[in-house]
Amino acid sequence: MIPRKGQTYKLHSEVVAIQRVGGRTQAVILPAGNVVKVIKFPSDHDNRMADALCNGKDIVIFGLDLQYRAEELGAIAKAAS
Repeated sequence: MIPRKGQTYKLHSEVVAIQRVGGRTQAVILPAGNVVKVIKFPSDHDNRMADALCNGKDIVIFGLDLQYRAEELGAIAKAAS
């Protein structure tokens, strides 16, 4: 499923994201178990970058990482019911 604005995901493996720290852009590792909320995703291309929030910080993450290395929390709740 292609990520959409407002969706929340729980990572099931480590992923690399981009974050601005002290005015500089740097790569960061997000550990498994972190929760990521999509703020903006540019169209229907799953290989694009998504603007998101993780631990209260703005990040940029690959849509493919959300598709293949995370589970949408809404989907987890539906499966449990």
